[in-house]
Amino acid sequence: MSTELKLVDSPQFAPIKSIMESTELQKHYEENNHFKMNLDREKMFAIQLIQKNDYLLKCTPESFYNALINVTATGLTLNPMMQQAHLVPRSNKGKLEVCLDPDYKGLVTIMIKSGIAKDVFAHVVYRNDIFEYDATSETVTNYVPYWNREDKIFSEPGEERATFCCVINPDDTRRYRVMPISRVNEIMRGTEAYK
Repeated sequence: MSTELKLVDSPQFAPIKSIMESTELQKHYEENNHFKMNLDREKMFAIQLIQKNDYLLKCTPESFYNALINVTATGLTLNPMMQQAHLVPRSNKGKLEVCLDPDYKGLVTIMIKSGIAKDVFAHVVYRNDIFEYDATSETVTNYVPYWNREDKIFSEPGEERATFCCVINPDDTRRYRVMPISRVNEIMRGTEAYK
């Protein structure tokens, strides 16, 4: 018997299975599926995610319903290969709920599909990279990774210094955001996933 079948037939999964098989969920998908999501496929991906994190079994069935509804609303798939969105357990007023958390790749997908951006990319800046940033205009004026420098004096990246993100707008202008690595680490330490 496959692991997926064992999970689907387990008593712990019964409340979630009931939500996944509900006519209410099916009806919502049929009426609001603007992104042409495949409900059966998304349910299969949800089961795979539960197999990898049985903590999700402790989440309220209602929160699973909401998470699957949010898949339809955002057009982001739970497909682990696409890494657009994740099911994340969170404590909310003493109850454990599953939330649909968009991955950065999912957010980029939304931005491009909606026409907000042509492209989005990000890089970690290392000590041995050439990196120049004009804070007044919020523009990265020069970025050369250590491995692509013409002088070839560094074979190692050195420690992380910062990160930057660039959004290429529909008119081909660029918006940059730079964050020191100390701030990135501070944010990371405050997340549930890091704890």
